[in-house]
Amino acid sequence: MKKMLCILNIFLLLMMASSISFAAPLSFNIPLDSYIYTYLDKLEGLGYIEELKPGIKPYTRMQVAEWIYRIREKAMINDESPEYVQAIMERLLDEFSEELAVLEGALLPTGIIVKELSWSSSHYESEPIKQHPNLPYTEYHPLDNYQNGYELHDGFNSAFAAEVNVILKDSFLLSLTPHLQFDEDDELSFSWESAYLKTRFRNTQIQLGKDAFWWGRGKRGSLALTNNATPFTSIAFRNIEPVRFEHWLKILNKMDYAVVYADLERDRSDVRSPGFFGWRTDFMPTANLNIGMALTSIIGGEGHEFSLSDLWDFITGENAWTVEEEKWNMIAGWDWRLRIPRWRGLQLYGEHYGEDQRDKIPSPFLMAHVWGLYLPRLTKDGVWDLQLETAHTNRHWYVHWVYKNGYTYKNKLIGDAMGTDSNRLYVRVGRYLADGSVMAFHGEHVELNDAVAYPQTVDAFWVSYQRKLDHSLTIDVTVGVAWLDNVNETEGNSDTDYLVKLKVKKTLK
Repeated sequence: MKKMLCILNIFLLLMMASSISFAAPLSFNIPLDSYIYTYLDKLEGLGYIEELKPGIKPYTRMQVAEWIYRIREKAMINDESPEYVQAIMERLLDEFSEELAVLEGALLPTGIIVKELSWSSSHYESEPIKQHPNLPYTEYHPLDNYQNGYELHDGFNSAFAAEVNVILKDSFLLSLTPHLQFDEDDELSFSWESAYLKTRFRNTQIQLGKDAFWWGRGKRGSLALTNNATPFTSIAFRNIEPVRFEHWLKILNKMDYAVVYADLERDRSDVRSPGFFGWRTDFMPTANLNIGMALTSIIGGEGHEFSLSDLWDFITGENAWTVEEEKWNMIAGWDWRLRIPRWRGLQLYGEHYGEDQRDKIPSPFLMAHVWGLYLPRLTKDGVWDLQLETAHTNRHWYVHWVYKNGYTYKNKLIGDAMGTDSNRLYVRVGRYLADGSVMAFHGEHVELNDAVAYPQTVDAFWVSYQRKLDHSLTIDVTVGVAWLDNVNETEGNSDTDYLVKLKVKKTLK
């Protein structure tokens, strides 16, 4: 399976340079925690976005503007549409007014733009949970995962961030997001949550720096690449406009692709200075079906240097038989999403990936899975919607006999936060208000390290609420509780965690 994926991806690499579609301008990435993703999922589910979106995030601002532009041009949303849909569209039209103007022939102004300011304050009562013994440094944080590597400390926390965008010229963009965090113990920390430079070659954008990625279909977790860990400092390549196929590949219709390479930590206790390589392709045979394939790998490092002579073995998924010869820890597989419009826009999706093993013939055994459904019209008018998702990993996932720190970066899992040999069931029920506000009720059951006699379990419930107060001010509120059982794999050892969080965002233009 891995061999087939790799060979196909190399073939697709040769096609990139021949793409003739490169009219769209460069644009900045949309942070993964933005309200925009919730709105886009809803509009797609209701059928206003006619083609399913790819499983490569973050989206870019121009990418989203093109979807909104098509909705507006076809007058799909009007006075007869539900009030909450009108409110969503009004907000998106305002948010992307500059990009929409560019699509109509205007030029983006050059210079420095402070795009957004944000402040958050939270109270968190929790102690992190140790995960699988073969993941010696990783922890699970109930109610606090997928935060770009940031962790809430027990007690009071506060953070401030600013998104600063610099348009140098048509083909050079710079984005900086400084992040300042402190807690009740007066511990102050500064970091760059995101900092990248973009340029382009034909239809490929080239990004150098750090920004979070999310590859796959899962909403509560994804197997290969998420923003659970600190974003890599990397070089990344991605198409600007979809690559459209003709003639004998016409059945695939069009494709999106992404490639990333990063150097990992020099101070890892297993192998110093390995790299991270990832490749993903998405195909859209029809408007209601999207199929993705991905390969990610920790690769090389001191004592396990990757050379040109290893390239073919890597491409074909060949694995080593000794510690000295081992030079990568690979994950590969496929995922999909299917929309059934006549069943109230029901979407079914899945991820099916295999772990790297010491086997000369890569095959789809030792798999991990994500299965899910999204019902955008739980009620006929779509005011209520439903997300249901389950995920499973086995004892081989995210651990390795050479890269013993596991599939991690800075002691955080690069993939699904639940980790090795674990299970999750997640339910979300959303309520859309007439002014575009969104309230959602979330429930989750997680079993960590399922093979032991007393697996640690986390049952969590939280409510999230997002509202736009005026033209530029947005608030996000999260209130949650988590019940822990068999903590430290000790029968009957229980605990309760709490989270109250307020985040305020100010958009500047």
